[in-house]
Amino acid sequence: MKQYTFSIFHLFSLIVIIPFLTYASTDNSSSMLLQEVMKARNTDLKSIEMNADLTVTMQGQTNNAQCEFIMLGKDSLSMHITGPFGFSVAKLFASSEYFLFLDNLQGRAIEGIPNADNLSKVTFIPLSFNDYVSLLRAEIPGNAAEYIRLSDYADSNSILYKKPHSLGGIEFVLCSKTDGLIKQYQRKNAEGITEISVIYSGYQQYDSIMIPKNVTLSVPTKEILMKIEAQIIKVNNNISTAMRFKVPSSINILKME
Repeated sequence: MKQYTFSIFHLFSLIVIIPFLTYASTDNSSSMLLQEVMKARNTDLKSIEMNADLTVTMQGQTNNAQCEFIMLGKDSLSMHITGPFGFSVAKLFASSEYFLFLDNLQGRAIEGIPNADNLSKVTFIPLSFNDYVSLLRAEIPGNAAEYIRLSDYADSNSILYKKPHSLGGIEFVLCSKTDGLIKQYQRKNAEGITEISVIYSGYQQYDSIMIPKNVTLSVPTKEILMKIEAQIIKVNNNISTAMRFKVPSSINILKME
């Protein structure tokens, strides 16, 4: 196992990249379903605990691992990746203002502000903390009211939305027409190149909330692909486990501004 493979969660992947940019006609009045579903999830989904199997591919090399995710609303997130025989590979704690990453394979720890630039240097995935949490909750990043429906998208079962990204490019969301659940999120840069794509499937109901058992995230420009297959999901339980972890005294923590 090469050490860089798990350097924090070369997460998620894309199986099929939908050619979203071919759909241009918009409907400014048809984003109510998306807004209603996102508002309900924001209110009702207070916590998630998940044990999942991971299949991680980076630059053609594939490894398997297990991961425990804990999310307390949109306020904090923890991940713990383990390898064979329960060996601790990496840990992450993050909130809206701070993150701490421990890489046990390389014996290093990093802390800093969880903006997209810092987390991209650590995780190789260009997402901020807020984007990470939203996408792991099967919710769209940002304000749902800013998304516009593409009225000429020809699919009787789905609705396609888009909005400009704050750093340039476009974000797309493909939702179920019947219940508004997200099927796929995709972000393209100003040149039309896909930077992030997340696919959701296998939705099941937990505490009256639909949660996907399968999440596939990819970063095509970095050849990163990861599949999350949830084995155990708990929703809206009291979080008894400490989310923030201690770094061994033998490891110096590198600070990122």
